[in-house]
Amino acid sequence: MVQVVGNWRQSAAAALADSVPTCTRTSAYGLPAVIEAGLRALAKQKPPRLASNDEWHATVADAIRLASEGWATTALSMGWTEHDVFGIGPHGSNEWLSLAVWIAGRSIVAMDDHRAFTADDVYYLERWGRPNTTFVDPVMLWEIGR
Repeated sequence: MVQVVGNWRQSAAAALADSVPTCTRTSAYGLPAVIEAGLRALAKQKPPRLASNDEWHATVADAIRLASEGWATTALSMGWTEHDVFGIGPHGSNEWLSLAVWIAGRSIVAMDDHRAFTADDVYYLERWGRPNTTFVDPVMLWEIGR
């Protein structure tokens, strides 16, 4: 309960302070907890049988980089799905190719609600577009091979 203190401005400020919830950041990347838990598991996970070790480790590094650089949060805030960012087909990337699998070490330089643009060391721009139709039910990278 807010008590009247001094004048109306002080009362209004006290009422507002009582009604505004405090927001504490509990996650490392600002992503939903289930995704952050998945990324932590992914970092410790052995490569699945369907991927080469080097390719898998590069994909894991790219997924974590998307999160740490804020691109994953940006994508999700623009309507991308979790599978668009971190998904893969249940039997590999030939079934479903997410941004984390596609970027292959390139740096993202721009993003909109359907595309990501990357550049490599020679500033060559490439574009990746979110799939319009799901032909398979993708799984998250940290779920593949289970």
